[in-house]
Formats: sequence, C-alpha cells, structure tokens
Amino acid sequence: MKKLTFVAIAALSFFSATAQEGTSTRTTTRSTTQTTSIEVVQEEKIPTTLSEQFQYMVDKSNSYERFKLIDKTKLAVFQRSMNDSINSVKSRLEAEKQTVKTHENTIKTLNDNITELQTTLYENKNANSLAFLTNSIYRDVKFNHLTLDNQTRFLNQLSGLNLKYYHRLSPTSNHNVKQVGNRIAAEVDKENHDSFASVTYTLEVPTNSQVYLTLPNLTFSNDNQKSVDITVNNNQKMHYGTNNVFPFFNLGYFKQKQTITVKISFPDNSKVSFDSPEFYTLNTNHFQQAINKIQRQKVSVTTKHNTITAHYQAQRDSSLFFTLPYDKGWAATQNGKPIKISRAQNGFMKIDVKKGAGKIKLTFIPNGLKEGSIACLSGISLFIIYNKIRKKKLS
Repeated sequence: MKKLTFVAIAALSFFSATAQEGTSTRTTTRSTTQTTSIEVVQEEKIPTTLSEQFQYMVDKSNSYERFKLIDKTKLAVFQRSMNDSINSVKSRLEAEKQTVKTHENTIKTLNDNITELQTTLYENKNANSLAFLTNSIYRDVKFNHLTLDNQTRFLNQLSGLNLKYYHRLSPTSNHNVKQVGNRIAAEVDKENHDSFASVTYTLEVPTNSQVYLTLPNLTFSNDNQKSVDITVNNNQKMHYGTNNVFPFFNLGYFKQKQTITVKISFPDNSKVSFDSPEFYTLNTNHFQQAINKIQRQKVSVTTKHNTITAHYQAQRDSSLFFTLPYDKGWAATQNGKPIKISRAQNGFMKIDVKKGAGKIKLTFIPNGLKEGSIACLSGISLFIIYNKIRKKKLS
C-alpha cells in the first residue's frame, strides 16, 4: 500500500512538471511572437510572371522533412494565373488563325481572278490569208438581223456549197429558272448557297459540235457590273463581257455525243432577266468542208509597206476576195495593168479574175493625200515667190 502511494505521488509530480514546462514553453513562444510582431516587415515584391509566381509559392511553402507542403491558397492563385495566361495565348492563336484564313481567302480570290483573266491562245488552222479565191464570181448575199443565218449564207456563197452549219438545241431541263411572261428571271440560288444570280440548263449535244449560247435582251440589276460567268460540267469557269454587238458565248467543242450542264452566273447581280436563251451547235464537219473548198484554190500573199501582192491560180472565173476594209485609197494592178476594185458585202474588197494564174498588186495611198500634198507644195512655192518679189521691191 505504501509502495502504491509513492508511485502515485511520483506520477503526479512528473505531470505537474511537464505542465509547468509546457506552460513555460507557451509563455516563451507568446513572448517571442510578441517580440517578432513589433519588428519592421519589409514590403514583399508582388510576383507577376508565371515563373516568379511559382518560385514565390515554393519559397512560402512549409517543409516537412524532405517534402514541400504547398499552401492551397497560393496554389489556387497560381492556377488562375496559369489558366489566364493559357487562355490569352489561345486567344492570340485564334486571332492569328483568323488572319491566316483571311489571307488564304484573299489568295484564293486573286488566283480565281487570274484564272478568269488568263487567255488561252489557239492556232486557227482554218484561217485564210488576206486574200482568197471564191468558188465563182462573187455576188453579194442579202443579210438580215439573224447573225447565224447571215454567216451560213455568206459561207455558202464563198464556197459554192449549200450546207446547214448551225442547229438549235432545246434544253432538256433547268434549275432556278423563273418564267415571267416571255422573260426569264434569274435570282440568287439559295439552295446551292450562291452569292449571285444564276440559272442552270441541261443539254444533249451531238458529236463533233461546237456549242454557242446567246441571251437575248439581257438586263442587269447592277449597271456597274455587266458580265457573265459560264461553267460547263462543273469545269473551269469562263468569263465573258457583254459589250459585243452580237453576244454569242462559246461553250466549247464536244467530240462525242453527251449530256452537258451549263451554269450561267451573273457576278455582283442579285437579279437579271432575258428572253428565252438560245443554244446552237456548229456542225464542224460541214464547216470544215466549206473551208477546204475555199482553200482548194491556192493564193500566196505578201505585204511590204503600203503594198499587198497576191499570186493566184484560179481553176475557174472567180473573185479574189480581200478581207480588208474597203477604202477609196486602194489602187490595184493585174499583171502590171490597172484593174477595178469592187466593194463586197458593203465592207470588203474583191477583184474579179479570169481562170488561170496571175498577180494582183494593191497599193494604198490615203484618199486626198495627193491633192493635199499638191496644195501644200503650191502654197510653199507661192510664199517663196511672194517673198522674193517683196525683197526686190524693198531693195
């Protein structure tokens, strides 16, 4: 019993000492804290960059053995700063992407414009020289307001043939075409998300055909833009102006019989109207027959200064037809002897020749040049004579 009492007293003494030591320690800590609180604290530099913020967070974090204990508040601040910076970079990247896209669209537009402005050069193997022989003595044919009919009559008269060259085609179907009385109204095709007025036609074209289109009495809603874009079978776009007196648009050559789709667009116009479109095919076989018949009689032409010389070999009495505008300033000789120049179809020149070989020489002197030169020389001569007479009188 005495031993138990001694142990209890010893335990109470130990806990009492420990409590006093803890109290002393807390007192000392409180005293130290109070002492520290009166020290002057230097103003901390506020970190701005991500690197500075991260380093600040590490410096201010607590340590436990070899580990860092990160303050959640500082970590949240750092996270917000990081997200803001990343979002800022993303925004700048999106802006740059949009700029690049704009430049790409500009480049595409410029390339499209270059393509539209490019002109493809073809060698016309059927082109005649400045002069050729007709099948017989040429007689003018009567022209009317129908361009293709006039061409047919003219070519048959030159060649001595009686062929039909042009045939009209009727569309088998159409799209975005609105019939208003006798007029066709074309508007923006919203179904295909077009920007300008357009119409589309489908045609059946025969073999060996050159196809043409005309849009009679075409009117535009935008008077500052009067052009036509034509796309055949979704291939390369063809751009045409409408300043020609006879606006025939060439749709291309088709060797095989086929179905074609023709889309007609009107840039920068929301509405256009025209009479029913007319599609024509040129029978290239018939056309070639006529050209071959004309070129069968050989003519060699040379030019020098204001002179044209034509050597010909006529198989029959013919006319030497010159593809030059008629002008009274032209004079002609045949084998050195003067010969009459006649007007052909009101605008060209012809010289009727007999069967056989010969040489025609044309010389151009502007009408009135001789008379003007004579008058000028006469005036100068009279002035010289007058001046001499006046000097004699004065002396």
